[in-house]
Amino acid sequence: MNRLKLAAFPLATIIILTGCVNKVDPAKNNTPIAQREGVTCINEFKALQRLSPSDFAVYQAQFTQLTNAYDVYRTNGGTINKDSQEILNIELQSKLKMICARVKGAVFKNMDERSQEINKI
Repeated sequence: MNRLKLAAFPLATIIILTGCVNKVDPAKNNTPIAQREGVTCINEFKALQRLSPSDFAVYQAQFTQLTNAYDVYRTNGGTINKDSQEILNIELQSKLKMICARVKGAVFKNMDERSQEINKI
């Protein structure tokens, strides 16, 4: 269980990022949707750990890289200009969505392979 908590830490940090970065433009704040997507991504990521440990390791590394990038963003937020912050913010959100889509695809692929095995019975 500790391994799952440790593995989910980078993803949780990114989910927090998703909620925070929308504060740049309050008129476009869609945090409730982002939070639901984040919960779905976390659940699929947890499922992938059991379904395909090798895929899980790949995406865990990607989430860790993204978390490290977010840490740079967070710690240097006060020293970089607003345009640079916005560009990094957009890139972080884009990568988060991409990794979550990859996780979702990996879970779907794994479940499809399992259903194909069942169909052979």
